[in-house]
Amino acid sequence: KEEQEFLENVFVGARKINNLPVVPIEVLIYLKLIAARARDQGDIVELIKRGKVRTAKVVAYLRKHRPDLIEDFEALVVQAENEPD
Repeated sequence: KEEQEFLENVFVGARKINNLPVVPIEVLIYLKLIAARARDQGDIVELIKRGKVRTAKVVAYLRKHRPDLIEDFEALVVQAENEPD
């Protein structure tokens, strides 16, 4: 229930561009991790490879909201580091 409340409120107050909410990258990664789809995992890898992700900031965010996802995120970081550009 706590996570459901968080998810319902994650977009409240979010900046909007073309009427679409824009959330910080660590929130986006959190949402993609809980979706757990291959496409979302690939998106995370690409964001990391392009230097768009400050991994320490994401880990801190996950530690606060879903520490159980840290291992999954770190595995994607390793994957991004080992994939060719």
